[in-house]
Amino acid sequence: MESSDSSDIVDPYTSYSSADEDEEELDEIQREQDEKDIKRKRDSCYENFRLRKSVFVDLSNDLTEKYGLKSTCGMSIHEMLGMFLMTCAHGAGNRLIQEIFQHSGETIHKHFHSILKAVCKLARDIIRPHQNYNDGAGAHKPCNGRYLPFFRDCIGSLDGTHVKSRLPQGQEISYIGRKGYPTQNILVGVDFNMCFTFAWVGWEGAAHDSRIFGKTLRRPKLNFPRPIGNKYYLVDAGYPHMKGYMAPYKEDNVRYHLTQFRRGATRQLREPKG
Repeated sequence: MESSDSSDIVDPYTSYSSADEDEEELDEIQREQDEKDIKRKRDSCYENFRLRKSVFVDLSNDLTEKYGLKSTCGMSIHEMLGMFLMTCAHGAGNRLIQEIFQHSGETIHKHFHSILKAVCKLARDIIRPHQNYNDGAGAHKPCNGRYLPFFRDCIGSLDGTHVKSRLPQGQEISYIGRKGYPTQNILVGVDFNMCFTFAWVGWEGAAHDSRIFGKTLRRPKLNFPRPIGNKYYLVDAGYPHMKGYMAPYKEDNVRYHLTQFRRGATRQLREPKG
């Protein structure tokens, strides 16, 4: 009887176990790759459209179900919204959007304005104060308890923000302010839930914040959410300090911004008085 080499004998149990381990290892590698792909797609959505994927999908559904936006034979709602958000988020021009989405300039122009109309309808529903906004900061859970004793009657803050604008030739001058390029100066209100409660757009970049603020108070049609009783908004130094609106205390040796605190005491504070 011929003797057989032990190296030629294969244990079936060992073989099956090794195969299972290899399969599990491949599954683990695939899961890791899937997770990386999902993360990359999520990051890509945020980088391109400035919205998380879940928010992008929810916004698409809301515009379709509540505001009458409809897809066409050649374009889905997601693609329409993607073109709109990329234009707004990055200031991309029509030609760049043509190259990215492979549609004609006329098609892009048409669908951009379709989305814009739906978004304007959405804005009227969501840019508004909470029903109990005059209850003060105490009614809002996100308010930091560390500051609550000092800002219990505060209902939010008002400020102006400059957004870069593209205007017809010959109309840019009045929109060029301290930024050095055409902008719109937009007055916005924000509550302690970090939600916009008011917005007035369209002002020239050269317009001063106090002028826009004064016009806001004198126009009832704007439905500005005014403070009642002892409630008030926080405003910056560009606005008047008066009942209902608290501006910073104006003094040369007072620090307001975090950068000033990080640098330490100012020269005026370090100098001896008297």
